[in-house]
Amino acid sequence: MQVPVRRYTPYFAAMTATLLCFAATTPAHASLGAQQASIAADVTHFRAQLKATAASNYTVSELDGDGGRVTREFTNGTGTVFAVAWSGPVRPDLSQLFGIYFARFQADSHVRVRIRRPLRSDDIDFVVRSGGHPGKVWGFAVLPDQVPQGFQMETLQ
Repeated sequence: MQVPVRRYTPYFAAMTATLLCFAATTPAHASLGAQQASIAADVTHFRAQLKATAASNYTVSELDGDGGRVTREFTNGTGTVFAVAWSGPVRPDLSQLFGIYFARFQADSHVRVRIRRPLRSDDIDFVVRSGGHPGKVWGFAVLPDQVPQGFQMETLQ
């Protein structure tokens, strides 16, 4: 028995249109692996003041936010955000900072909620460290394969 194609055509057309709408409305924000030009979205999201400093082979965009939170986004010579770091009284919105890597961060078995231990995630292409205590937290995430040559990892801390 054959099923008429016409019967399901409106359903598939509606599903396709819905999926295209969702794809077209993905939020634009600076995150690991994104381009430097998108950092302006983080300034708005975190209600921060932006100060950019250029080094020899990378740029640091420092976002001073509400309540003393500081977020730094590092971009390499090609304009790709290769690392983010934060410090302050509360942890920033990591989904905003990590972008497509946030789901991996959540799924990592080493990142489960721990009491009195820092969070850490170690993948070959995505590394996260975070710690502190209530009122004073710190952390960073880096894409090792995007790090410019000569960059000192101590700069993230």
